[in-house]
Amino acid sequence: MNRSTDTHKLIFLAFVMALMTTSWCQATHIRAGQITAERISSTSLTYKITIALYMDAPGNADSPFLDVFFGDATNTVVQRDDSRTQAIGNNTTLNIYVVEHTYPAPGNYRIFFVEENRNAGILNMTNSVDTPFSVSTILSIDPFLGLNDTPVLLSDPIDLACVGQRFTHNPAPFDSDGDSLSFKLLTPRMGEKTDVNGYVSPANPSFGGTTENGGTPFLSIDPFTGTLTWDAPAIAGEYNIAFEVEEWRDGVKIGSVIRDMQIIVLDCRNRRPRLVLPKDTCVEANTSLAAIIQAIDPDNHLVVLTAESGILEDGFNVKGNFAQNSRAPSGSFTWTPGCNNIREQPYRVVFKAEDNP
Repeated sequence: MNRSTDTHKLIFLAFVMALMTTSWCQATHIRAGQITAERISSTSLTYKITIALYMDAPGNADSPFLDVFFGDATNTVVQRDDSRTQAIGNNTTLNIYVVEHTYPAPGNYRIFFVEENRNAGILNMTNSVDTPFSVSTILSIDPFLGLNDTPVLLSDPIDLACVGQRFTHNPAPFDSDGDSLSFKLLTPRMGEKTDVNGYVSPANPSFGGTTENGGTPFLSIDPFTGTLTWDAPAIAGEYNIAFEVEEWRDGVKIGSVIRDMQIIVLDCRNRRPRLVLPKDTCVEANTSLAAIIQAIDPDNHLVVLTAESGILEDGFNVKGNFAQNSRAPSGSFTWTPGCNNIREQPYRVVFKAEDNP
């Protein structure tokens, strides 16, 4: 290895939000979700398939079982792992379903499920309370491309926005194989390939409003980083969007994950905190990176500073120390990558500052 030329590029992504404690009426069921797959054997075609389903809490419906289709003309009923069910805030619980499946041969397989129903009152589709929820993941098994896991999305797909303020969100994608990822918006689905009825973008002119600078509202996703931007919500309520994370290796698409997420817009009397981050950084293997992350709140509220990234998992020798519930939080981020961390694609870290007035 030539240490003078082998480098990592670490991208620091900034996301800021204004959060408020709130409550809303008891709803019905599913808010968001996605499917991921991980190969668990290098000598067989056995994968661990994980479904993450986000449900309202409290709710008057439940999904202790899911009927999962594997894309090879087989399906099975999967029981929820109740030991992993957890409240994540915003009247939402995370529900996990895990199943192992062995495929008969290499090929492209669409994994999906359809479950009744979405929660009531979603503003940008017709009659959400009677609309099924469906997401899918395409798994490509190709011996010429090598072993492959789907990318994972580390940020929860439930987020809060404020009327009249620009909203940004990043799913904190991580691909353990170092494959290239791209992102595009989709219409939420109620079947394997069937869109929900009456869907309109949350930025549709029918909702009115303007951007923060007085322009025409828009919703977009950065095709390279996955950053969602909605500038700006006009009406308080719940909205759903969907996007596809495509996975590429040597110029070949080798899979994708569709996430359906919910944005809860509040009529906030609050300005979002701001993040102060270092620029994108190149790091040589066996050389330490040290960075200071800061947040500033224009209303002088208490702010929680957090980070999401695949390199915060075990084995990456990353350390993060972030102040919690401070009026001007700052934290140190350090990483000493080794030669085994060298790859073409950058590592991304998503920092988030949240206030709670």
